Amino acid sequence: MYKIVFFILLLISSHSHAVLKFSGSGYGDIPDGPSGCGVSGEPLEITFNVSGIINPVDGLDVYTRIHHGSVDNLTVILEAPSGEQHLLFGKTGAVNSCTGYSTGLNGYDVSYASVFSDSAGVESHWWTDAKFWQQSIMPGGTYRTTESGGLDQDSETPPQTSLNSFVNNVSEVNGQWKLLVIDDQEINTGSVIEANLLFDVDTSGVISDGSASIGIDSSGDVGFFEVDGVNYAFRLSWYYRINVVDSSEKVLPEPDSAVFTDNKVVLYWATVNGSGGRLAAQMSYEIESTGSDSAVLYKRLLLTNISPFSLNLNLYDFNDIDIYSSSDDVFELDQAPSVIAFYDDGQPQYYGKYHAGGNNLYQGGSYGALLNLFNDDEIDDLSNAGLPYGPGDGSFVVQWNDISLEPGQAVIIQANLTVGDTDVPTPDDPVYFDDLIFADKFE
Repeated sequence: MYKIVFFILLLISSHSHAVLKFSGSGYGDIPDGPSGCGVSGEPLEITFNVSGIINPVDGLDVYTRIHHGSVDNLTVILEAPSGEQHLLFGKTGAVNSCTGYSTGLNGYDVSYASVFSDSAGVESHWWTDAKFWQQSIMPGGTYRTTESGGLDQDSETPPQTSLNSFVNNVSEVNGQWKLLVIDDQEINTGSVIEANLLFDVDTSGVISDGSASIGIDSSGDVGFFEVDGVNYAFRLSWYYRINVVDSSEKVLPEPDSAVFTDNKVVLYWATVNGSGGRLAAQMSYEIESTGSDSAVLYKRLLLTNISPFSLNLNLYDFNDIDIYSSSDDVFELDQAPSVIAFYDDGQPQYYGKYHAGGNNLYQGGSYGALLNLFNDDEIDDLSNAGLPYGPGDGSFVVQWNDISLEPGQAVIIQANLTVGDTDVPTPDDPVYFDDLIFADKFE
């Protein structure tokens, strides 16, 4: 059992989309088809165990590496866990016939992989390329799915179909998907080398409680923190640096998935890579309305060292608080280095406090100057300076430096942001966070 170190951090970061990849199993030879027209061999079933998809799926791509001597022999069907089916392609080139284009597929070369995706332009037609490469090998490419050839097909460019429309209308996304690969004719044989399903999952959204809400925008940051119609935040984001191996700070990448409830969201990262070393991450933030014009935002980040060696981290929380106007905000150090107060100079009834603990450093300044600090290619440590700041378009950043994690060890970081209420939680308050807590496990 590893020890888990608790620190305090207000952390706000998210992204709008993530691609979830699920690899298939059951690769092998495709049963050869029988002789005759209108009969098919037994399908080779490639299965995909899809799980953990909670948010809406915006799109689906199918990556394939199929090796076969003649593409007109093949019919490839995607089947959802709930039984709905979608044809990728079938009997390619067969116009009012059982036979079509004798074009080969080279699944042993990854550069010849075929991807089926709505992102392909309508001009990129599977049949057109297969016809061009008759008696040869069809190169890799990205294509829309198409209707089948055969005795009832009278066009050399049959209608293209939509994978995205299919996945948006299946009854169940999580569960066992199947790719059915069928050989419709004898003599030419083949096999499936690799297949993957790639789901484009929406990880953006809004959480709310009473008059308070927080939104995750398309840039990957929290784009607003609104209470009773007043927006308190313009940009809130998160940076990290793995000491020794990273030459500059890095922003947390797009999450792999996100689970939203009414007033809470949890984001998941299977792997976060620095220049060296790997972390797994889980972040939650929860909003609570504490009155008609006040609210608290609670944060918890779990970082786990999944590298086979120890890591030493620096963590940064970047806060650009803009109340009404970006030119009138004032920031003051309330309790060094962990509590920072802010208010609108023109309308001081709008105010709040950022409360952290366990952090070592802070820095205030103009939004542009601080942003440039983290966008350069140098190592940056904060200077415990720059506060008070304003009135103006200011921001502040806090830093936790030299957090050491052994392989398998984790750190949990918590904090809160209060608006409409300047009280800092006390040890008797359930939202109070100690500077440093040790625990045997994370629940």
